[in-house]
Amino acid sequence: MKISDGNWLIQPGLNLIHPLQVFEVEQQDNEMVVYAAPRDVRERTWQLDTPLFTLRFFSPQEGIVGVRIEHFQGALNNGPHYPLNILQDVKVTIENTERYA
Repeated sequence: MKISDGNWLIQPGLNLIHPLQVFEVEQQDNEMVVYAAPRDVRERTWQLDTPLFTLRFFSPQEGIVGVRIEHFQGALNNGPHYPLNILQDVKVTIENTERYA
């Protein structure tokens, strides 16, 4: 790996995409699931040919927020995998309002 000016050097021919705009927010059990796009998708036509990221926010233990970012969910997941010490009875409060989630 090469680092220049504190940033990772991107291989020639690769383009990075980043989630920029929230498309939808859902609550699934004790998780907040956010679907985000790398560009403005307010209009239906702008949603065509646009990748979508799935961000999952959860709490494995009291006072800890876990985050998973997924893209290409149907692809084979080769890792890396790190086991988490997840407690089953963690109390989670999720707020989803018009201004923030």
